[in-house]
Amino acid sequence: MDVVRKCAWKAAERSGSKKPDRPVWARKGVISMACPKSIITTKSLELLERFSYWKADGGGSLMQEDAKTADAILFLNEQWIEEQDHGEVKK
Repeated sequence: MDVVRKCAWKAAERSGSKKPDRPVWARKGVISMACPKSIITTKSLELLERFSYWKADGGGSLMQEDAKTADAILFLNEQWIEEQDHGEVKK
């Protein structure tokens, strides 16, 4: 099943209406009033890939990583576990 994000092109803005925007995304107390846009940098993509490889390799030691990379991997792992606890990651 394809997932389609329904961000609707703010018809109110096009028509000149002064109606307040409606949320297009909400999750755990965070709300976005506009369509999310990718702000992934090459560095953040690299960290996501390192996390993915680390996870696939069994989640071993991070001693060979610099502190910033190890911190990012540990943070991503915490988020991964939280999503699994809520049944939202299917693996």
